[in-house]
Amino acid sequence: AMKRHQKRSSVAKNRTANICDEEWVANNSLRGTWKERGSRNQAGSVFDTEYSFNYDKIYTISAGGTLFKGNREGNWEVINQDLRFTPNYFKLFHLDTGVRMVAAINYIPHYSDDDGVTWQLSEGLDGMPGGANYEKAAFFDDGRIYLIFKPDDGLSLKICKSEDGGMTFEVIDSFPTTNMDKTAIVRPHNSDEVFALYKVSNSKTRFYKIENDALVQLHENTDFNMGASPCNMVGTLLENSTPEEPAYRFYAFSKVDDINYCNYSEDFGATWQQRGIMDFDIWSVGMFNSPSDQDFLISGGLECWRSEDAGLNWTRLNEWGEYYGNVEAKLHADMMSFNEFQNVFGQKFQLISNHGGLSISYDYLQSTDNIGLSDLNVSQYYCVRSHPDDPSYIFAGSQDQGFQLGQVVGDEVADFNQVISGDYGQIVFSDQNKDVWTVYPDGDVSWYNNALFQSYPAGWFNIDSNHESVWLPPLMSDPDPTSQSVYVGGGNANGGNGSYIIKLTGTPLTGVTGENLDFNFREGTGGVITAMAHSKINTDRWYVATNNGVFFTSEDRGENWSSSSSGLPQSFYLYGQAIWPGQIDENVVYFAGSGYSNPGVMVSYDAGDNFVPLNNGLPSTLVYDLAANNDESLLFAATEAGPYVYITEHEEWFDMSGQCAPAQTYWSVEYIPSLDVVRFGTYGRGIWDFEIEELLTNIEGAKPITDIALEIFPNPASNYVNIKLSRSNNAAIHLELWSSSGQLINRKILDKTAETVVENQLDLRGLANGMYVVKVRDGEQILSRRIVKN
Repeated sequence: AMKRHQKRSSVAKNRTANICDEEWVANNSLRGTWKERGSRNQAGSVFDTEYSFNYDKIYTISAGGTLFKGNREGNWEVINQDLRFTPNYFKLFHLDTGVRMVAAINYIPHYSDDDGVTWQLSEGLDGMPGGANYEKAAFFDDGRIYLIFKPDDGLSLKICKSEDGGMTFEVIDSFPTTNMDKTAIVRPHNSDEVFALYKVSNSKTRFYKIENDALVQLHENTDFNMGASPCNMVGTLLENSTPEEPAYRFYAFSKVDDINYCNYSEDFGATWQQRGIMDFDIWSVGMFNSPSDQDFLISGGLECWRSEDAGLNWTRLNEWGEYYGNVEAKLHADMMSFNEFQNVFGQKFQLISNHGGLSISYDYLQSTDNIGLSDLNVSQYYCVRSHPDDPSYIFAGSQDQGFQLGQVVGDEVADFNQVISGDYGQIVFSDQNKDVWTVYPDGDVSWYNNALFQSYPAGWFNIDSNHESVWLPPLMSDPDPTSQSVYVGGGNANGGNGSYIIKLTGTPLTGVTGENLDFNFREGTGGVITAMAHSKINTDRWYVATNNGVFFTSEDRGENWSSSSSGLPQSFYLYGQAIWPGQIDENVVYFAGSGYSNPGVMVSYDAGDNFVPLNNGLPSTLVYDLAANNDESLLFAATEAGPYVYITEHEEWFDMSGQCAPAQTYWSVEYIPSLDVVRFGTYGRGIWDFEIEELLTNIEGAKPITDIALEIFPNPASNYVNIKLSRSNNAAIHLELWSSSGQLINRKILDKTAETVVENQLDLRGLANGMYVVKVRDGEQILSRRIVKN
């Protein structure tokens, strides 16, 4: 991502959302244009916020890691989507040298002096990236930064300090622990000092002050029981303080016997007073103390709670479900961050980040306004599927923003309608594309019997059994396009044990009914169904994968199954794997999943009996989804590392991000033949299309084949493979055998001959089993074919 960012920064390109130029991607082999499609009005999750009082601008980092800038009314624009920023370390300084911004990129501190457009690595924090982590920073307006840094999993926590606005850091002290949850560091509001808390045990804490670049212990307390809560602390300089006798108050919450308490100390941790009960779950957002009101606190998790009396009493702003009836004035569920600022006129305002964007309050949360309702394009999509008959209509399953439907017109970024709230994915069609199906977590399948017009599900089916599938179980359409049925994978329709394919049928009279197919995929393998697909050429052939990497094939629509290769890409616990059956050769099937300890994409040329890696050029990453164009000259992958394309003629994967596609997790992909468009769903920047204009399939400047016919048999082969060429010229022929990783193994040069049909043989003895490539060069022409040695 950093290399891509530096390359993008070196050219004059406008990376703002929805303003992209036609360009060459994939190593200058594929020409097209990236276009943002939506959603424009369904904001997802955001985290840290910052504010520039000089320019009256708000900055926020989305859950997908994009940096946005807006104002107190909204009006959002992308600052940087080349990089993925991580939360808990974000600050804007107004220094004598100008405005400095510091943020974390993949957990590594960086800084920017040009409003977040380009970023430089901070120096002095050795040990990263590795297992490094850091958080809990204390910032000063003059550019000083203190943070807790974990060099590696097995090393103790370090306290690091920067005096130059995050350009360089030095280690000044350490904690005797490797556990981040046992430490907290805080600069009290309106103060020029830094304090720290160390949770020695559930009932023992040590309170420190940082003086002369060292931890100085002030008190050890054996009476304060923090219980199961992580170490946490916020603080403020009290209003009755004087420079000669500064007075502080520190707040911390604790969890004892499943009850959360708000506590405070005014003697530097020597004693802690139990102030009030916090009758709600507290997430990592923790507790926030207002810098302008020492008694005002905000906390929460699923919902937001406020206290006006120093934590004695707590009031919920609104129940999470109220949001959907008043999205402008109510808070969405799931609190991510709290902050408070004031503008140049002294007007104070609070910002509340959540899974529905960002809300602002000018009255200490007595009321809130949603300023993320437009142009904060951070939708987190699990699955994006275009309507097969009219791809301008797009269905999307999102994180916390529900099942959505939108229509894209022209080049505009579209608004989407949230049909129903929640988390949805795995979208398929039935009944000649009139009906649409989608999955809610843990196997709750929704059926809409009028996909474009129904505003509420016509029926549901919930899997409630002992061996269910991944968080969003796989769905498969019926091979018969007129059928009113689909199939869901995993669990048992009748409850109890087993992992079956469950046939779901939707009818207006009965709603959705489900019945198991006969085969139990847990027997013999111990796995559960995590991916399903059927061949579009031979609709009797079905494929299934299980979470432990076993692949199954059926030749009779799921009545009988044979298991094949094991050790294939294993499933992602939230979503499973991806199966893409070939559209030209019914025996070809692509399979993808976790690619960190094995190839992320593999291919079988014998209907799933054997697989070979298809990962040349693909980084070690998680592959969520696959799609291909009609002639399979291009295979597309949605991955954790971004959008990738496998160009068959080049036999290699290429990053297709180009200058414009955001650096995100790409979760879904589909190819739309009528538009020659690849449509990606991202987990943090919505939907993006790549409109294909041109594909160069020739290799190394060679001209495409026009007058050679190549036959290779047998394939797969064990000892020898036969080559038969039919051609119209008499040029010398170069016959080459290459490994799948791009190494030349053997080359034969066949002299010029008048024969129009040339036959030869390549020796495969001594080669390891796997995929190889035969290339034929005839003058300037080149042709290649894949073979399998078994």
